[in-house]
Amino acid sequence: MLHAISNDEGMFKDVTHALHVAYLVMSTEARQDCTTRAALLKMMEYAEDPLTAEQADWFEELRGVASQSLNFKGLSSDDIRAQCALIVSAVRSKLPAPEMYAMEARFTQTEFEDVRGVRRFAFSREKATAIKALSDWLQPSVGTLPSLALDCLVAKQYANHSRTSISYRDLEASFHLPRMTFARAATKIKANIRALELSAAKRLQLHFTQQGILREPEKTA
Repeated sequence: MLHAISNDEGMFKDVTHALHVAYLVMSTEARQDCTTRAALLKMMEYAEDPLTAEQADWFEELRGVASQSLNFKGLSSDDIRAQCALIVSAVRSKLPAPEMYAMEARFTQTEFEDVRGVRRFAFSREKATAIKALSDWLQPSVGTLPSLALDCLVAKQYANHSRTSISYRDLEASFHLPRMTFARAATKIKANIRALELSAAKRLQLHFTQQGILREPEKTA
């Protein structure tokens, strides 16, 4: 069993930040320190979509610039990877299944490959599995929508790259249903997923704080 390394200041600013970094680190192969850092830097430097605020901060930390939201002081590359493994393990062991599906779908990485000079993007096996499980769980809340159409709508919530996006026009052509049918279902799906993510974050907040992964919240007078 992994145990968090003592860090009085905490490693991350919040649950979302911890999960984002942990899943990014665990998506790469375990390598020597300099190689791991170089691989992650290259991955983020050549990303086609703009970096989010969290990604930009992590990028700066990798480059050796002091970060206001990451605290890896005194930790080796192996230590950091161990902590990230602990975070991912907590998602899979501390959450009810629907919340686990939501977090896995949100934070597992979108994969890509270069074919004849063209970069192709696709959901990883882990991301696709989580999306399908979440879709099955959501089925009763969206009525008679075809199962495959629901899979697509759930996947649409996690299409985090412009080349993995799914439009209502595409769904209308594929399933011969009005676009508004998909739009209304998507509203319900988004609300349900958001509720799952908020509940999961609340559960993980306490666990991560106890483990020293997150900073203790400031106490008010």
